[in-house]
Amino acid sequence: MFFYELPAERIAQRPLGYTAARSDARLLHAVASRTAGDLSINDRAFAALPSVLSSNDVLVLNDTKVRPARVFAELESTGREVELLFTDEGSSGEWQAIARPMKKVRAGDRLHISSQLVAEVIGRTEDQRRLRIRFPESDAVQEQLHDSGVMPIPPYIRRGRADFSDESLYQTVFAKELGSLAAPTASLHFTEQVLQELREAGIGIVYLTHHVGTGSVSPVSEQLLENHRMDSEFYRIPLESRASLRAAREEGRRVIAVGTTVVRALESEYLSGDGACRAEDSGFIETSLFIYPGHEFQGVDAMITNFHQPSSTHLQLVAAFFEESHLEKVYQHALADSSYRFLTYGDSSFLEFA
Repeated sequence: MFFYELPAERIAQRPLGYTAARSDARLLHAVASRTAGDLSINDRAFAALPSVLSSNDVLVLNDTKVRPARVFAELESTGREVELLFTDEGSSGEWQAIARPMKKVRAGDRLHISSQLVAEVIGRTEDQRRLRIRFPESDAVQEQLHDSGVMPIPPYIRRGRADFSDESLYQTVFAKELGSLAAPTASLHFTEQVLQELREAGIGIVYLTHHVGTGSVSPVSEQLLENHRMDSEFYRIPLESRASLRAAREEGRRVIAVGTTVVRALESEYLSGDGACRAEDSGFIETSLFIYPGHEFQGVDAMITNFHQPSSTHLQLVAAFFEESHLEKVYQHALADSSYRFLTYGDSSFLEFA
């Protein structure tokens, strides 16, 4: 398992978009040789991406939109504050949520989210990891939760306490399909100007939707990677994107995945499609694919990705793609340069093979 030590002071607490342009983020450009084993590293600005890519490349972006899924409630019996991360709405109006502190909430408890919205805890899921919650019958529960909720930024950013700025900065500029518990962070650096420059350079831009769930944000809990099981997430590749991806393969154009969610969606698609992107759009498709070293990639030629948390599924995926020995040098380079910022609101990297 690839691992590294990350000093707490290197974790970005705000995105560059808070004080400057999103695209002012740094871009570590690493090129590895598949034959000689050489590795070259160049430090750039993310705004330089259009000049780094080739005119026949195809970028694949995730247009998922983060929902304000974190709410803070008051436990009726004690008055204690409880943090709830609503993961999904089940059948018959039953919701599921991860609570902090989980051990303080029991079946029968009532949680006051707002003066209009009170949740009743009816038990836990079979794996004991989530609360099962019911609301009084109302057509407006979803809207009331949305109004009460905040952006579910990770706990290592300001202890998970999002503010007004995160409402926009924790979304990509092309976010469209509401449904994620986390942002596709590799795409947070894109601006409308960068996207326009990419188009003008002849670089293709393709969109898919992969809603980030608990599968992506949960750490690897097993010493043996093959024993780790990811929660299911859902992706969709629309017809137009499917046609573009199929044409790229036929024409020998590079497919560059922006973010680990795009990698998982494409690899899931190619695995289930016998090595090809299927022509038909069958709606959202469930995937629990966990990619770790040893995976043979079929749908991705290069990758743009942020610097990830130790012991995360994201880091194992990148190690599988770029080889652990190369990735170790990439992280050593970024850690040695104090200007590089890590994790969700941090800087980016472009990993490719010569």
